[in-house]
Formats: sequence, structure tokens, C-alpha cells
Amino acid sequence: HEVGGTSEPAVGELALERAIVQAVYQIESASDGNGDITRLQAALRGLVSSAERWRRVGDLHPYVGVFRDFGMSVLSQLIENLPQYQRFREWLPQNWRDKPELDLDMALRVINEGIPLIWVPRASIVSDLLRAGNSEVRSRILVDWRTEISRNCLTVLAEVSDPELTALAEFAIEATQELMDAHFRSAQALASNVLDTWMQHAARRAVFGNLTGKITYKKVKTGIPPLSNDTLLEWFRETCVLVPVAVALEDYWPPAPPPTIFNRHATAHNVGQEQYTPANAVISVMLISSVLREAEESGL
Repeated sequence: HEVGGTSEPAVGELALERAIVQAVYQIESASDGNGDITRLQAALRGLVSSAERWRRVGDLHPYVGVFRDFGMSVLSQLIENLPQYQRFREWLPQNWRDKPELDLDMALRVINEGIPLIWVPRASIVSDLLRAGNSEVRSRILVDWRTEISRNCLTVLAEVSDPELTALAEFAIEATQELMDAHFRSAQALASNVLDTWMQHAARRAVFGNLTGKITYKKVKTGIPPLSNDTLLEWFRETCVLVPVAVALEDYWPPAPPPTIFNRHATAHNVGQEQYTPANAVISVMLISSVLREAEESGL
């Protein structure tokens, strides 16, 4: 990030070198001296050499995306090679780990569209959603894979054991079973209400920041950080989980036409075929499953 903000190559090289020295020093401070540090240091130095060769060829900026995608593809293996740093594994979405080649830019776009991709669905369905050409195709994929997605949701909901979450998880499981049985409207309505209850509890726990005065949906939405390439890796998974919640809280006031993507307000206040759709039912169940599983994992 520091290098990307510089226009002078020499300054950029110094910034990269300085960042690597700091990273190696911090890792060495926590190392058990088993040789992993030597390999990591060699890899980082090799990256500097590669970057220098690329700089001689020309401007690096057009290739930043290539380097980033490569980094995502090897991150899982790097973590496997550094067992004493297993906490880094927690930053990766669990259902992405066997698909490290996923298109990160497209994943961010789909999540910002309002479709949950963290914890559920399974990696192969995530891949299908990212390869889809538009939102209409993604909606068809969600409906076509409804049964398998429901199973994925039941799996992660069964992992929720926090006493403060288990009651909500039971209702979410019921909504998921309704979805599996193709009772789309009841699934969407119940999942939406479970999400609403979780938001109330989460707001009181300051998940959305220290909200003052009366807690409103607008304040909750404002407390959800945006998702972009600048999102810190440490907060990546949590932010990815919350962003579809923000999309579901987009303002809607009848009698305006309801949004086509899943929307909490339209689901509650404008029952109709425009909002109550099979695809939105799948999204709503995926969303509450994703949120509750992340809450179990990180205290969201």
C-alpha cells in the first residue's frame, strides 16, 4: 500500500524494503527458530528482486492486479508452511480455502451487490456466482442450487453454540428448512425477522460502533464499513459478512417500487411478488446463516 502511493521508483523501492524489514523483524520476534523465517525471508527478498526487474521493464501499475491475484493464490500455501501463524488462516473465508484462485475483484463486486459469499455457499457455487455475467444469471444460479445451498446453511448453523445465538440459530434453521422445501415466502419472511433481531442485539453490543440515542436502521447501516481493495485483511471476512446486511438496509419507503434485491424494509412492509422471490429467499437465508456463523466465530 505504501509503495502504491509513490510515483518515484527509488522512493517506492525504499518503502518496500522498509516494509519487508519491519515484517521480518516482527515475525522473527515471535519465531520458534524452526527455519520457517529463513524461507519466508528468502521469499520476500525474491519478491523485491522480481519487482526490481519488472520496474526496469516498465510501469508496474498495470500489473498490480496480477500481483494481488497471485498473492491470493499462494496465501493458503504460505500459511500451511508457517504453522506457528495459524491465526492468519482465520482471515480467509473458510469456504474459499480450497478455491484460492477466486477472482477477488468479482467477489467484492458480488458481495457489494448484496449476495453473501462468506461461510456459505460452498466454494464451487461461489465460483459459479463469480463467473456469472450479471445479476439475473446469479439469481438463477441461487435458485438452481437452492437445495445444496440450504444444506450448506444447515451445516454452518449447526456450528453455532454460543448461548446468546443458539435461539436465533434455531429459527434460522427453520427458515432454511422452509427454503429447502421450496416454501420461499415463509423462508424469506422468517429469515428477515431473525436478521432484524440479531441486528438489535448486535447494536446493543456496539458491533456497529458506539451508537448514541435511539438505534435506527440508518445508524446501523452507517456503522458498517465499506468493502473495497483497501479493506484490511484482518477485517476482510467480517466486513464481507456485514456488507450484504447494509445492502439489505437500503432505504425503502412505500409506495415507491420495491427493490428487486433482498431488502429488509420491503420484506416487512410491502408484501408482493416484486420483493418476495425465490432468489431473495435464498439470499435472506444465506445472509442470516453467514451472519450467525461469523458471530459465533468472532463475536460479531
